[in-house]
Amino acid sequence: MAGFVGADVDELRAFAKLVDTASRQLDDTTNGLSAALASTRWLGPDGSEFTSHWNSQYKPGLTRASGSLHGLVTILVKNADEQQTTSSDTGGGAGNGGTGKGSSDGTTSGDLGGKSVDDLEDLSSDELRDLAEKFSKDPDAAHDWWESLTPAEQARLIKNAPELVGGLDGVPALDRVAANANIAGDQIEKNDTRIKEIEQKLAEPWRYALSAITGPGDIQALNDELKDLKNENKYLQEAVDGDVQLYTYDRDADRIVEMIGNPETATQQLTWIPGTATDMNSFYTHGVQGLPDYVAGAVPGTVAFVMKDGTYPQWDLSHPPSDTSLAHDLGVTQAQFQSGLEASGFESMPNTAVGHSAGLAILTASESAGAHYTNVVSLSGIGMAGGWEPQQGTGYYDYTTGGDAILAARGVNGLLPSDIEFGGSILDPSVTLSFERAGFPLTPSEENGFSVLDPGIGWKTPTLFDPLLKQSIDNHSLIASTNTSHEVKDGLIDLLSGNKPAGS
Repeated sequence: MAGFVGADVDELRAFAKLVDTASRQLDDTTNGLSAALASTRWLGPDGSEFTSHWNSQYKPGLTRASGSLHGLVTILVKNADEQQTTSSDTGGGAGNGGTGKGSSDGTTSGDLGGKSVDDLEDLSSDELRDLAEKFSKDPDAAHDWWESLTPAEQARLIKNAPELVGGLDGVPALDRVAANANIAGDQIEKNDTRIKEIEQKLAEPWRYALSAITGPGDIQALNDELKDLKNENKYLQEAVDGDVQLYTYDRDADRIVEMIGNPETATQQLTWIPGTATDMNSFYTHGVQGLPDYVAGAVPGTVAFVMKDGTYPQWDLSHPPSDTSLAHDLGVTQAQFQSGLEASGFESMPNTAVGHSAGLAILTASESAGAHYTNVVSLSGIGMAGGWEPQQGTGYYDYTTGGDAILAARGVNGLLPSDIEFGGSILDPSVTLSFERAGFPLTPSEENGFSVLDPGIGWKTPTLFDPLLKQSIDNHSLIASTNTSHEVKDGLIDLLSGNKPAGS
């Protein structure tokens, strides 16, 4: 035990936490500089030379330094655990051997719902997810339980019960990210197995003509699945490598939340709720994270959460963007997400929330469910449900492009088709339409408390190759992309910087 016998356990753990924070800050600095360099138009030989040096020397050096610091954290925690064990065996020693506290329901260290750490490690993935859902209803108690564990116990659960840790509200963000990185690694292996199956079938289609592949349509479906799986694996590998931080990842439940930035050094939060047709592949291809990543990187101290905490509205009758009940349910989940984040020890700080398209309905539904934001921003948002009211102390802003496709859906509230059923015979067919009340009657207008701002994106004189309808659809997507206008980018950066956007 030479080298740490008699050491103060609390001091070792405090130093480990300090080194861990330094490692993560170094990662943030590296990522921030990479993003800034990528978005800066630095032309000429000097720019090319620096970019080359950055990619080949500077960035790898910073990454190695961060890795060394992370390795030191592991050593410090190991030494603290060994010192704690030695102190317990001898009945003495310096420093506190543990908190000794239990959760609010009387459970003790390592005990969640009557299950010890050993018990939890033996549960199946589905059982762990069920526990996470159950105990997320009381995130404060879940946080107390997590903090009652030793670092070694926490590390065991992150590795061996990641579905619990990665989905349990109240667990600190970085611990959830570590757990979900393990889940991502497991999913890569499962996807690889399926990829090999598909590639074998595509290589020898005649062998499967009577089963899996019966025609060109099936071959195309397999090609599409193969492409999606490869996109998914590429993204999940980024999570395993630490380049992507998954705060939530539950593939089967259609849930994914990506965190951008360091929550331990953050001074403000950006909540990003994308719009209609957002799915898991939208994240795998980095289709929805570009603009929040850019904006968060432009304002130091920002941590962003890009949301898809459930199945989002789609362009179909089962989950249409006008579905008020779907928006309500996702809004309740969004409010629970925020409560869980705050219970995990995430300090109260300014929170700018952005909703694109149907995302605005989800965002404002979360307000009705109890969430509070410093600023609410509509990017061509569809609107708000009846009964919604602006909250005192919250700033409301709307950017909607000229001739935007969303304008046709704003203010609509009535009986809309919800299902279609075909029946009868070939000679006497029948079609039955089901209707339900849907739509969002309140628009993001000055009448409802919003400052309506110039988006810097209008429409041009229609041509044969660029008709007005195409422009209106393209602009609706453009406003929430990295290619959006300077007016939108600058406005969001102003809000994160504590200022009001131009024109408000």
